[in-house]
Amino acid sequence: MHASIQTASPPRSGNNLALSVVGALFFMLGFITCLNDILIPHLKAIFNLNYTQAMLVQFCFFTAYAVMSIPMSKLVEKMGYKAGIIGGFLIAALGCILFYPAAASASYPIFLGALFILASGIVLLQVAGNPYVTLLAPKGKESVMLTLIQAFNSLATTVAPPIGAALIFVDATASQAERISSVQMPYLGLAGFMILLSVLIGLIKLPDARKIAAEAGVAAGEVAGSGRGGRVTKNDVKQYLAGGNRRLEERVPMTRLRKRIAERLLDAQHNAAMLTTFNEVNMRAVMALRKKYQDAFVAKNGVKLGFMSFFVKAAVEALKKYPAVNAAIDGDDIIYHNYCDIGIAVSSPRGLVVPILRNAEQLGFADIENGILDYAGKAKDGSLAIEDMTGGTFTITNGGTFGSMMSTPIINPPQSAILGMHATKERAVVENDEIVVRPMMYLALSYDHRIIDGREAVLTLVTIKELLEDPARLVLDI
Repeated sequence: MHASIQTASPPRSGNNLALSVVGALFFMLGFITCLNDILIPHLKAIFNLNYTQAMLVQFCFFTAYAVMSIPMSKLVEKMGYKAGIIGGFLIAALGCILFYPAAASASYPIFLGALFILASGIVLLQVAGNPYVTLLAPKGKESVMLTLIQAFNSLATTVAPPIGAALIFVDATASQAERISSVQMPYLGLAGFMILLSVLIGLIKLPDARKIAAEAGVAAGEVAGSGRGGRVTKNDVKQYLAGGNRRLEERVPMTRLRKRIAERLLDAQHNAAMLTTFNEVNMRAVMALRKKYQDAFVAKNGVKLGFMSFFVKAAVEALKKYPAVNAAIDGDDIIYHNYCDIGIAVSSPRGLVVPILRNAEQLGFADIENGILDYAGKAKDGSLAIEDMTGGTFTITNGGTFGSMMSTPIINPPQSAILGMHATKERAVVENDEIVVRPMMYLALSYDHRIIDGREAVLTLVTIKELLEDPARLVLDI
C-alpha cells in the first residue's frame, strides 16, 4: 500500500473583482505604451526635435524597463502586490502630470524625465500584476487566465491609436499654444484616471497573503516573511506554495473497496504460510504465434489475441495436473475444485479488483479474451458486480503492464496460490551452447505452504513455462 500525499492549493474563489482590477491595469499599460508613438510627431513640433531626439523618446521609455525591473521587483516583495499596483499607478500618474510643465516650458530634458518616471510606474505595475494574476487564477488555469488578462493589453493597443489621435489631433495651422495644450490635456486626463484607479484599488479589499495562505491550509507561522518587520507578503506565500518543501498531509477515509482489499491482503499474510517461487519464460514462441494469427483471429472473433489468454490456458492445464494449487483450506478441511475459476487482477479507478473467469477450463482463447475485455470495461466504468469478483480458485496478476520486472504477489484468500506476470524484456540467454537474445519474462508463483508443497509449486510453474514456450501443446492438449 502506498500513501498518497497531495499538495494543497488555494481554491482562489471569489477573486473576480480583483481580476477585473488587474484587467484594467493591463489595459492602461497597453494604452499608455501605444500613446507614446502617437505623441512623437507632436513632440517634434513642440520641441523642434530632430530624428535622433525623437527616437530618444522611445529609447528613454524602454530603458526604464531595463533599469527599473529589478528594483521594482524588490519593492513589490517588500510592499506586496496591492501596494505595488497602487504605487505603480501613482508613479505613472506623476510622470503624466510632469508632462504639463514639460510642454509648457518646451523643456526636452524635463519631458524625458517625466517619460522615465511614467515608464518606471508601468514597470512596477507589470511586476506586481503578472504574478498576482497567477495567484488569483483558479487552480490549473493560471496560464489561461494570464493570457486572457493580457488580452486587455492587446485591446488597448488596438483602440489607443484612434482615441489618442482624436484627443491630440490639431489642425496644421494650429498655434504653438494649441499644440502644447493638445499634449498636456490627454496626459492630465490619464493622470487623473490613474489616480482614481489607485483610490478605488485602495478601497477594494483585494485578497491578501493572509487570506491566500488560509485558503491553502497554511499556518501563519509556516511562511517566513520578507516584508518590513518580517511581514508575510503575497509573494512569500506564492513562493512557499510553489517551493515543494512543504510537509503536507491529507487524511481521507478509505473507500469500502479499499478497506476490503486491505483486510483481505492482511488476512492472507497473517493466516497463510506464504512462499514464492520464481522462474523465467521465453516468450518468443507465443509472440510469433500471436503475430502470425492476429489478423485472422480478429477477423473471426472480433477481439485481439492477447497474452493473457495464453497464460490462462497454461495455468488451467497446470492446475489440472497439480490440483492442490487450485484448492482452498476451510477450517481443518481442504476443498479441491474440479473447475478452474480464474481471477484476473485489474487496476481500476476504485482500486485493485479481481473479476473471475468462470469455468476457464471450458473456455477457448476467444472466450477468454472477450471475458477479459468485458471485465476491463466494467472495471473502468465502475459497473462490476460483487458476484463478478467472488468465488475464484486461482488468480493471475500482471504487474508487467506497469513495467514491473519482479514481484511477490500476495495470495487472494481463500485461494491458495497466485501467478504473477511481469514485463517482457530482451535478455541474453544460452541456447544450444550459444548466447542469444530472447524476449524473457520472470514468473512468480506465491502459494500457501500449508497445503501446497514446494515440489508442487515449482512443478506448477515449470508446467506453465513449458506450455508457453511451446504453445502448440495448449491446442493439442499434450
